[in-house]
Amino acid sequence: MSTGLGEGGGGGALEGAWGVLRTVPVRILVFTVLWWVLVEGELRYVWLAGGLIALAVSVSYLLWPVGSWRWKPLRLLPFLLYFGRSSVQGGVDIARRAFSPSLPLESFLLRFHLRLDDEAAKAFLAWTIGLVPGTASVRLQDGILFVHIIGDPPEVEERLQEVEERVARLFGAELGPPGEFGSGKPGSVSDIRTTEPPSEEGE
Repeated sequence: MSTGLGEGGGGGALEGAWGVLRTVPVRILVFTVLWWVLVEGELRYVWLAGGLIALAVSVSYLLWPVGSWRWKPLRLLPFLLYFGRSSVQGGVDIARRAFSPSLPLESFLLRFHLRLDDEAAKAFLAWTIGLVPGTASVRLQDGILFVHIIGDPPEVEERLQEVEERVARLFGAELGPPGEFGSGKPGSVSDIRTTEPPSEEGE
């Protein structure tokens, strides 16, 4: 059985209220983990965190009512652990590139053709990618996710596809066939450089 940010509730106000109550702990857990990742484990602002998490949970019911997102509950914890690990690795990679002259620190705009069909899963994927260091979701349009990244496009392609696969498992959604890098096929990434290399003088 799948549950979402909650399981659907129809059949009366009482059932709807019960649907909200039983999904509150899941949403609190999700937003708490996201906060912890964003502040890199810093616990000095507990009251601020509590207020923002409560606000995020409340707003989430307006944006995503009970039953709009259906998750596989047993796959939530592995996904959160993966998300936390990826965030740490991304932060370390960005720091390493910033302090190492031999490593490129270039930005790209990637066009990622999604294999997901589920609209809620697409939105969650865009939101998740935007929280990982070195990546920022720019726009989701017609099944294409535009992502601004710092790093090597082929490496980012693999990372995006892995995240998409994990989101699909979390939602119990199906994926279309994978594409090839830069091919414009479903699942592919096309890189558009947003930083031009400095021209060499004297040529």
